[in-house]
Amino acid sequence: MEMRERLFILAWVCITIVAAGMGLLFYWSFYPYKIMTIKNQMSLPIDKKVYQAGDRIIYTLDYCKTMDITGKLFRAISDGITVNYETIESNIPVGCHIINRGDLVIPEFLPSGEYFIRSTSEWQVNPIRRVTMNFKTEPFEVISKSDLQLDQVEINTGQIKINTDRLNNLTQ
Repeated sequence: MEMRERLFILAWVCITIVAAGMGLLFYWSFYPYKIMTIKNQMSLPIDKKVYQAGDRIIYTLDYCKTMDITGKLFRAISDGITVNYETIESNIPVGCHIINRGDLVIPEFLPSGEYFIRSTSEWQVNPIRRVTMNFKTEPFEVISKSDLQLDQVEINTGQIKINTDRLNNLTQ
């Protein structure tokens, strides 16, 4: 084989490798990965409507997961004030399941108000791409420890009255 033929073959091999690499990068960048679907994604059900600061929130996740891949889960409690929780790694089972997650505790310092849990799952699906999914719980009320103490007992003309409405909501 002549030198010119060798260079011609080498050029075609290089062009083929570059084209294959560009095809792979294009595929990685634009393939529509569908890792998980969640029922009621923007209004996940919770176990109670009223919580006290320090209570554990339990929310229900009704999902179908198609890829066995570990992701990062970013969570925050929010209502204008946003308190971020620790980021965790999560790999819930593949398939369709309904699970109750109860790993979030309402911070003791959180003021009274209406809140929701906002979460983002992030998966590294290939070396150049991350896929994210957002979801949140239905709204719920938080009663701070200081408000609860003030609301439970009122001193009125020497009598102690208990605010049973708020206490009944807490026990439901």
